Formats: sequence, C-alpha cells, structure tokens
Amino acid sequence: MTKEEVLSWLRENNRLPGYFDDIEFVGIADKNDVYAFTTKSGVVHDIGLPRLIVIEDNRPKIVSGLEFSKIIGKLSKKN
Repeated sequence: MTKEEVLSWLRENNRLPGYFDDIEFVGIADKNDVYAFTTKSGVVHDIGLPRLIVIEDNRPKIVSGLEFSKIIGKLSKKN
C-alpha cells in the first residue's frame, strides 16, 4: 500500500491518533512495509501511543507493546 492509501484507511477507520497527522515509511520487516506515525511539523509526541503500522496481506495493522518491540528489532537488524 502507498502512504496515501494507508493514510486514507486510517482516516476512514478513525485510527489516526489525534496527536499525529502524518505517517512515514520506516522500512520492511518480514516482507511487510512498516510506517510510523509522525506529524507534518516534525514534532514527535512520544507519549506511549501506538507508533507503527505494519502492512500485512495488503491490510494495515497498528502495532504496540511486545509486537512493537519485535518489529523495531527486525527493522534495527536491517539497518
């Protein structure tokens, strides 16, 4: 999915957290595209909200907690 498609899905499903207004591509984990919530102004609100969206089988999935940590680990190993 493109960034625009993911943003559209987030808005249509009311899944774009109020503190964030944009997303950015951060890499690939297990052959799945991974996006991170961000802001157009560049200010990142690190207040414990879910921060990653994983595209699995062409469907967005917001991840947090232990799953978030696993994805971050996989992204870190590739960089």
